[in-house]
Amino acid sequence: MDETELRKLAAKALGIASTAISARIWNALVKKRLVQMVLDADDVDVDIELENLVAEYQFLSDFTRGAFNEPTERAGEDTSFEEGDRRLSALASIIAVEAERFEAVREFRRTHLESGLLLPTEIEAWIEELTGVEGFPSEGDRLHYFSKHRVISVRVQHGGVLDALRRASRQLQTIYDWTPSQAVLFVLSGTDVGIPKARVSVRRVRPFTALSRITMEVDPRTSPREVQRLYSSARRDLRNGGDKDISAKHAALAVFAAEQCLPSSEPPAVAVRSVRPQDALTGAKAGIRIMLDMSSDASPNAIPAPNWAYRLEIWNRDYPDWAYDNANCVNDFARDVRAAWERVTGCTWAPPKDAEDAADAPGEES
Repeated sequence: MDETELRKLAAKALGIASTAISARIWNALVKKRLVQMVLDADDVDVDIELENLVAEYQFLSDFTRGAFNEPTERAGEDTSFEEGDRRLSALASIIAVEAERFEAVREFRRTHLESGLLLPTEIEAWIEELTGVEGFPSEGDRLHYFSKHRVISVRVQHGGVLDALRRASRQLQTIYDWTPSQAVLFVLSGTDVGIPKARVSVRRVRPFTALSRITMEVDPRTSPREVQRLYSSARRDLRNGGDKDISAKHAALAVFAAEQCLPSSEPPAVAVRSVRPQDALTGAKAGIRIMLDMSSDASPNAIPAPNWAYRLEIWNRDYPDWAYDNANCVNDFARDVRAAWERVTGCTWAPPKDAEDAADAPGEES
C-alpha cells in the first residue's frame, strides 16, 4: 500500500471523497509520522494504526475549524465560515512556506522544540507545563493560544520561553494578518492557517434583539450570488424569516409605547405625553414632550397599567390623523401597539394583558 491508497482508505473511513482530504491536516500527520506508521505496520496492526490515523485526522479537522474561526470574546456572537477554494488553499500553503523561513521562527524552534513540532492537540499541555515553571506574573504581555474551540490568554514572564514564543509569533501577525492564536499555532505545530473565502459573524443583542447585527468579511473574488447566499443563511438563523418595511403609523406606535412605559410591568411614576408632529420619524423636528404627573391618588396611576383607554385618549389627541374611534377601538389600539413594539424592538411584549387588552394576537398591519 502506498500513500495514495492510504488517503483513499482514510477518506472512506471518514465518509468523505479522497479529494476532500485536507492537505493541511494530512501534512501535519505526515510530519508526526502517523502516516508512515500505517504504511510500515504489518497485517496484524495495520487496522489499529489506520483507526488511530483516522481518529487523529477527525480531531484535527474539528480543532483547526475552530482555529480558522478565531473565537470571539464578545458575548452573544457566533462565527461561521465558508471553506476556501483551491486558490486560497494554495495561497495558505505559500504563506506557510514563507513563514517557515523567518529567522525568529527558526530560532525558536531550534532552541525550544528540539524534539520536533507539536501536534495542535499537544499545544495546551505544553504551554500549561511551561506556565507552571515560569509562574503567573500579575503584569506583562499576554500570550493567546487555542484550546480546541476556545482561546486561552495567559500573562507571560518577561524573558521566558513563552515570552520568546509571543515575540516569534508577533511578526507573523503583522505580515500575514493572522490573529495571535493562529500565529502561535503555526510556530509550535507548523499548521498553516487556512484562508476562508468568507467569514460571517452574528452578534446577538438582548433584550433589544433588533440591535443584533450580521458582519461579513468576504474575499473580493467571492461572487455576489455567494455573498447573497451567505447573508441569507445568517439572516434566516437570526430572524427565522424575512421582514416588511414598517409604516410611519406603526413606528410612531412603538415609540409611543416606550414613552408611555407600556411594555413595563410596573406602573411609571410619570407618563410622557408626546406631542411630536406625525412626520417627526421621517426627519421633521420633534415637538415638545409634556410630562404628566401621575403620582397623586387622583391620577390614572391608580388604574392598573397599561390602562389602554387612558393611553388611547393621549394617542388620539396627539395623532388625530391616526385616531382610533371605532366600536372596538381600545382593543384594536392595544393590539397594534403590541405588534408595533415587537416588530421594531424584537422584544416580546412583557406585561400581562389587563382587562382592556385585546384578545386578538398581535397583527401584521404595516
